[in-house]
Amino acid sequence: MKLRRQWFRPGRHIAAVRDLSSHPFFSRRTRASNEPRNLALAGPPPPPQPPRKRRLAALAENIGALFSILVSLVLIAAIVALVYAFVRELRRDTLDIDGISAPLELTQRGYTGPVIAGAILTELQKIQGAASTSHTRRALEADSAIPDIQVATSGLSMKSIVRYGRRLLGMPEHRIGGEILQDPPSLRLVLRVVEGANTQSVTVTRDDGNVDALLKEGGRALAQLADPYVLASYLHDQEKAQGTAFPQTLAAIDYVLSHPPASDDAWAYNLLGLIRTEQGEDAAAVKAYEHALALDPQLPVVGGNYASALARVGRADDAERFLAARAASARNLDDLRQLIMMHGGVGDFAGLVATTRAVLAQDPNDPAALMWRSIGLYYLHRNAEALHWADVGVQRVPRDHDIAINRGGMLLLNGKMDQGLAVLNAEYAQAKARDDREAMLTAQWLLAYAKYLQGDYATAARELQAAIDAGEPSTGAREIYGEALLRLGRPADAAVQFAAATQILPEGNAYTGVARAELAQGHVDQALTALALASRFDKDNVLMYETWAQALDKAGKPQQAAAKRAEIPLAEARLKVPLPD
Repeated sequence: MKLRRQWFRPGRHIAAVRDLSSHPFFSRRTRASNEPRNLALAGPPPPPQPPRKRRLAALAENIGALFSILVSLVLIAAIVALVYAFVRELRRDTLDIDGISAPLELTQRGYTGPVIAGAILTELQKIQGAASTSHTRRALEADSAIPDIQVATSGLSMKSIVRYGRRLLGMPEHRIGGEILQDPPSLRLVLRVVEGANTQSVTVTRDDGNVDALLKEGGRALAQLADPYVLASYLHDQEKAQGTAFPQTLAAIDYVLSHPPASDDAWAYNLLGLIRTEQGEDAAAVKAYEHALALDPQLPVVGGNYASALARVGRADDAERFLAARAASARNLDDLRQLIMMHGGVGDFAGLVATTRAVLAQDPNDPAALMWRSIGLYYLHRNAEALHWADVGVQRVPRDHDIAINRGGMLLLNGKMDQGLAVLNAEYAQAKARDDREAMLTAQWLLAYAKYLQGDYATAARELQAAIDAGEPSTGAREIYGEALLRLGRPADAAVQFAAATQILPEGNAYTGVARAELAQGHVDQALTALALASRFDKDNVLMYETWAQALDKAGKPQQAAAKRAEIPLAEARLKVPLPD
């Protein structure tokens, strides 16, 4: 077979066509004026450059990206916040007060459900604020005041989701509900506290139809259900000025001990011990404190009260062993802080000062250690050192009102009358403005002390009596009151005040005051007994040795009296040696 020559062969000129793409004619670019016409002389063409984006377009793209990132971060933060809020709501122990229903006649007068709940809550919070206890208050909120998040178009909210979550997880709800029932002119308020499966109710009735009074009584009744120990403490504060019977407080303590939570029982026994002490039943007080310690050995307020009660019933050795055991087991700052109060409770101010030194070595700005170091030095008759540490306390913790009031008293003690009065008057005014009853009473009796130092014993006695009647609990107020009564020629009344001071805090100044008051009445044996007790707490009290010598002279023991007078220069020499910082 004869093959013919193929005039057109496929693919024959592919390479040539490909090379045409680089020819200037096909590249659609304008030749620059300085570009050589001879392509052979121009050399290889430069690589193509990426097109330049306009500046505004690039900026818009960047802003858009940043906005997208920001929106994402906000959404993530919102989701995290919602999850956190949900978990927090599940875990919180707050009691929510629902709107209390009321008859139409009352709602038309403005007593709507949220208004009634708010009035009851206000009264309860007033009780919590006035109670002088370190016990944690139960958190309560009006349900209408709690913010809620609604889920659009779903009929759901954060509250409803939380309630469902609690039921799903078997976590009890804590709610307060109730209603006002009317049978003119009587009104009856029924309150129910629901905590999981436990439901408690209380009813308050007013026959006079006084709604406001009904709500106040309802707040107190609710306090017994929701925060029973704090109510007991509040009632104790109210009844102290009325004598030593404490009927309402004892009834409230019985309620605490017979109702949950069991964690309040140790606090209740401690309060019972305080009442027995105020009633002069120290042996019963010791038993109450032992019950409290058996339930909660680490309860901060009990240790000092127990040791003090042991000392008052003549079990000083037991008190010392108790303190030594607590000191040996102290492991942290909290243990040391408790130990400070225990030393103070038994009148061991040398041990108190040493313990404050240990606390301040770890925390130089600890407010309690700073104040009690100053007070301890006062009881050790080191007035200048006490003022120095009062100044240090104000410098380190300038906003602590207790430290400032203590400094005012130390200024008076060291003869700086004008400065002390300026501090105390300012602190009294501030305490009154913030309705701080405890600070007001402390400033009040220290201002009465200033009257005593100025020689106005009658005014000092009258103002001190007023402070004590109002509930001032301190040993110092009774000691200064006793001193004023002695100078007014009333030694029997002075002996009562000094003896009351020893019941609050067994310490050398108070027992020496008892001895001086008894000696002024010619009771030498009673004076010597009190001085023997004073010497157990106080080795550097010059006034104690002077009084002891006088009592021994009257008892016909001149040699022993001379021996006591010989102790005076030794004590004065010891006081001139500063204690280590």
